[in-house]
Amino acid sequence: MSIRTLIVILVAIGCGGVATYGMFEVVKTSRERSVAVPIVETQRVVVSTVDVALVGTKITSDMVKLEEWPKDYLPDGYLSSLDEIVGETLRVPVRDGELMLTGKFGAGNGMAAIVEPGYRAFTIHTPSHSSGVAGFVMPGDTVDVLLTRDDKEIEGGSITTALLQNVKVLASDQMINAPEQNAIKTLKSVTLSVSPEEGKTLTLAQSGGTLTLMLRNKEDLEMTAEGAITWKDIQRAESYAEEQLGLAQDKADADARSSDSVSPETIRLSAGKRKSNKPFKIRTLRGLSTGEVHAPRT
Repeated sequence: MSIRTLIVILVAIGCGGVATYGMFEVVKTSRERSVAVPIVETQRVVVSTVDVALVGTKITSDMVKLEEWPKDYLPDGYLSSLDEIVGETLRVPVRDGELMLTGKFGAGNGMAAIVEPGYRAFTIHTPSHSSGVAGFVMPGDTVDVLLTRDDKEIEGGSITTALLQNVKVLASDQMINAPEQNAIKTLKSVTLSVSPEEGKTLTLAQSGGTLTLMLRNKEDLEMTAEGAITWKDIQRAESYAEEQLGLAQDKADADARSSDSVSPETIRLSAGKRKSNKPFKIRTLRGLSTGEVHAPRT
């Protein structure tokens, strides 16, 4: 066998070995990839096929469909059959492709359908809440409910407390959806979503005092622990403001004396104006009516 023939055989064997090793690596990598990709288990669930902005809308068969979703990522309350939702009433607005959950719809019509299980709808009439934010309280907003009542045993005779906090508004008048202009000129009532116990509290409070609504940001979920406020607290605040004003005036007088820019008589007259014995004038709101009360200075 010649040297040339031997060289050709060795080169052929080398190339075959390289090709074999390459094929082995390709097959090995392919197997590793097939093992690394897990099989995702899915579940057929009900999703919305349209945008629905109006609360209280009846759900029809063309508004929902079944779609495959990863089962491990599904929240509680999902639906797996269209029969569970067709014919029900929406409690909240939904978007196209949104997963439909049991809390987003209810049985029945109108207000009864949008009241969540375990809660009640309680209506506060216009004379019992302040007109200050009345035109801006829309369905879906959250509010705090304040109670102002007279109490002869309290100094000043009146007291205001935060009765309920972070309460959902179900309706303004008979509207369960906010109007396009986002304001109501003449508001006769506001309906709140409350627990049965809170409903009893509001009933008693409404009969013995004035209920006032304070609008709050929907993202502000923090409950405050602030106490009640009385006329005495307001008088203290006024006294503190007068004290600060007096200190500022004293400083101004001192600056004036040091610069000799004004006469002693002018300084004496300006100092005498700092204090007044006139009673405080406090503006009040009851429904759509305004009034004025006078509180003595301490």
